[in-house]
Amino acid sequence: MTLGPTLRSVLIGITLLAPLCITGCKDYPYDSPTPGTLEVRLKTVSTALPFTAGNQLLMQLTAVRAVRSDNAKQEIFEDLRAIRRYTDSYDAFSPEAFDSTLEIGQTYAPPGSYIGLDLTTQPLAQNGQQGLVVLNGYRVIPITFASDAQSFLSLRMPISVQEGKNTLVVVSFDVDSSLTRGAETFHYRPNFFISSIQTN
Repeated sequence: MTLGPTLRSVLIGITLLAPLCITGCKDYPYDSPTPGTLEVRLKTVSTALPFTAGNQLLMQLTAVRAVRSDNAKQEIFEDLRAIRRYTDSYDAFSPEAFDSTLEIGQTYAPPGSYIGLDLTTQPLAQNGQQGLVVLNGYRVIPITFASDAQSFLSLRMPISVQEGKNTLVVVSFDVDSSLTRGAETFHYRPNFFISSIQTN
């Protein structure tokens, strides 16, 4: 049987490529980095309104995002299993908040450099008021917003996420500078900042 030139060329090509697929394809060094985890906790700081049973300040939480050095944003939901944010509020006067153990977000994140967090939060509107502070379980004081108060907060501090490690970011809420006592209300101008970053 005589092979045509086209079939002969195909057979020669297969003969030459087969060793490459057997050796080169099998040993190709595919490198996929293991993600790290990024955890965000809230810490309430106040000397004027220290933790007292019966005090309450409910805050609405719309979004937590990590911002990469290229300005790409990583959504941070409430835990590693969540595919969206299910919890939309937290009590900034809870014992967990004063102990800096109130977790407001956790996610898997690509290793790399981040420039900070974007946080969207504000007092939770209730009973026709922009927000309420409850003291001693029975004193209810309305919150009014300053004209320049923003719910979107851009918190900037370098954050490094490392492969296979957990990075814990603590966001502090300075209540004394955020809530100014008036005659019948608290005047709200938010002061949140990144107070610590730990990797382990």
